Amino acid sequence: MVRHMTALGHRRILHLSGNKTFTGSIRRARGYRRALEEAGIVFDPQLLVESGSTNEAGRSALRRWLRDHQGQPLPEAIFCYNDGVAFGCLEVLAEDGIKVPEDVSVAGFDDTLAARTTVPQLTTVRQPLRKMGQRAVEVLLERIAHAGEESPPPIVFPTELVLRASVREPRAVL
Repeated sequence: MVRHMTALGHRRILHLSGNKTFTGSIRRARGYRRALEEAGIVFDPQLLVESGSTNEAGRSALRRWLRDHQGQPLPEAIFCYNDGVAFGCLEVLAEDGIKVPEDVSVAGFDDTLAARTTVPQLTTVRQPLRKMGQRAVEVLLERIAHAGEESPPPIVFPTELVLRASVREPRAVL
């Protein structure tokens, strides 16, 4: 997602990460930093904020960031830990009169049903949740059958970028 944002011309990208102890949050933050580096953008620690994983957590984290950075430029884009956090961001931005995607692009992760019903529709990353669930059950059954043996290696599933209306080129590029 961050590669897509930088390819559109975004340079100031806020990442609202999940709980810093969650594996998914750690990996997404690592990917965020890697994508910035690949685009030649210097990492700014003020643009990486732990948010939690709920709608309310997204609202709270963005409110706090806006308060703490009042008078400073807005981010051009916000990449959220998940769709729920993104929904919270959309609410705060709308309350403050900040238009998405005209003023700030917003993207989530998970491609929940609600991502297709927000206004604007949420750009997000789709995970193969059904395949992930099936594989989790298979691994669990294998571990039960072979108790005491070594844990299997991590399993990484491919994701898919779902482009919708909440992300576009930054205003200066248009």
